[in-house]
Amino acid sequence: RPAMIRICGALEAEGPVLSHDVASKALLALLNEHRRDQLERLGYTDFALALPGAGRIRVNVGVHRAGIKGVFRLVMDRAPSLE
Repeated sequence: RPAMIRICGALEAEGPVLSHDVASKALLALLNEHRRDQLERLGYTDFALALPGAGRIRVNVGVHRAGIKGVFRLVMDRAPSLE
C-alpha cells in the first residue's frame, strides 16, 4: 500500500507503493540494536527523532500480518498560528 497521510481527519494516499523489502530496509535502518531487540520481543518499538527547526517526529515501528509498518507523527516545536 502507499504511504497514507491524515489531512483534516481523512487518510489520503501519498507517494509510490514501496516493495516489502524496500520498506522493511528503510524502517529497520532507523532502529538501533536496542530498538531492534524490542521490535523482535514485543512486535513494536516507539521512539522519537529530532527534526531541527521543526520539532520532533514520534515513530512507531511494528510488525503486522502483512509485514512491517511505520507510523510517523510530527510534534512541532511551537503551536501553529491561527492564520
